[in-house]
Formats: sequence, C-alpha cells, structure tokens
Amino acid sequence: EHKQSPPGLARVTMGGIWAAEANADTTKSQGDEREICLSVPSSGDRQESRSAYPLNTIITSKYTVLNFVPKNIFEQLHKAANSYFLIISVIMFIGNYTDLFHGFIKFYSTFAALVVMMTASAVIAALDDKRRHEADAKTNSQIAIRACTDHAGNVACEEIRWADVAVGDCLIVKGEQEFPADLVPMASSGDEGGCYVSTANLDGETNLKLKQSATCTQKALCDRADAAAPLLDQAVDRLTRLSGRAVAEAPQKSIHTFKGRIKIEGSADEAL
Repeated sequence: EHKQSPPGLARVTMGGIWAAEANADTTKSQGDEREICLSVPSSGDRQESRSAYPLNTIITSKYTVLNFVPKNIFEQLHKAANSYFLIISVIMFIGNYTDLFHGFIKFYSTFAALVVMMTASAVIAALDDKRRHEADAKTNSQIAIRACTDHAGNVACEEIRWADVAVGDCLIVKGEQEFPADLVPMASSGDEGGCYVSTANLDGETNLKLKQSATCTQKALCDRADAAAPLLDQAVDRLTRLSGRAVAEAPQKSIHTFKGRIKIEGSADEAL
C-alpha cells in the first residue's frame, strides 16, 4: 500500500524549465515508453494526458475511513500472538456453551484481554495514519509554476498544486525549489544549461549532482538572449517557438537510472 517518496523531493539550485515526464507514483506497471510533446500543452492535450496516466497525487497512508476497521483487524490477526489467543478464546467459548467438553475458565477472560490489546494497537495505527494523511495533504497542496497559453496564444505562467501536475506539463522551477514530479530539463539559467540538484531527501547524499539540459532545447530557448533581461523569463517567452518531442521510459523504481531521447525540428535525436 505504501508508495515511494515522491520524486519531487529533489531540490534544484538554479532556475530552469522542466518537462514533466512521469508522475509521482513509481510503483505502477512498467508500461510502454511515453512520448511527450515539448510545446506548451493546450487544455485538451492536458486532459488527454490526465486520462492516459495515473495522477500525480502522493499517497503514503495505509487506511481510509471505510477500510480501517476490517483492514486493521486483518493485519493484526496475522500476528502469531493475536491468532493464538483468538483460537484459545474460540476453544474456551465452545467449552462454555456446548456439550463437546466442559470448560472451567470463562472465554471472555482471554477474549477481553485480546480485544484490549488489539484496540490499543488500532488506536496507535490510526494516529500514525492520520499524520500520514496530513503529510500527504501538505505535499499535494504545494504550489508549482506551469507554463500555459493565454487567449492570445502567448505563454503565461499559472500556479497549480503538485497533485495537479500532469505528464507533458512545462514547469518553471526556480533556485532552491523542490521538484513536484520526475522532470526532464529543457533549459537552465546555469552555464551551458547546467544546474546542480540536491537529492538528499531521496537517497541521503548531500553532495550536489550536476544535471544538464538537452543541447537542442537549451539552444532553442536561451540562445542569443538579451543580457539586460532575466534569462529564464526569455526562455519562457520562447516556448511557443519550440516544436519537438521527448521520449521517456516508463516510471521505474530506480532513482539513479533513466533512458530517454529528445528531438526538436531541424536537429537529430539527442539522448537524455
């Protein structure tokens, strides 16, 4: 029932534009490759992506209000001690209320102790899961910046919840912000499209890792930029000029490996 920690817990040290290539649920089936359009998706394309792939919602909780009682009882009865005392209580009950054999000890003396122990364990489990639900809600409600198009066809930015990020979204991630999903770097304000990413929340490593934007997208979005204006703002404005596709492997459990390629019009395929 537990899902892995969200890929969004990596932190970037330089601003850039990133394309969402996977959602937070990395425990789903290892399906086919994902082909992602690099242009700013329209509302129709975004809705199609939402229906084709799982949602980006993070769920680390084990229970819901409806399944807590049966699921918790089922889990507790998998413990050898609880199963033993339940069987003893049933045997004592048969001895108290049938003629198969005579029981000298009342069954409720053992059954009551079992109920008390299981109730205490259930209360602890419920409190722990309540904290998980609160942490999930806090994570899912964090804000990401997504590129979108306005009525005039120009690129604009909008704030969305992490839970609303869909495959194919173009996200603007600034320095010291966390990633809401698995992302492919398209452009960075760092030297030659490079940026440093901290993955301490994922694997415990405190050293920064260098990530490089694809040369073709970095050039298309940041080449010949005006030094007087912020590079990231200019890259966002040029998103409408970008035409191409990225192909990414299906989500998998390893956070250290990734296979994909990117192609924009007028250039050859480039490995990611």
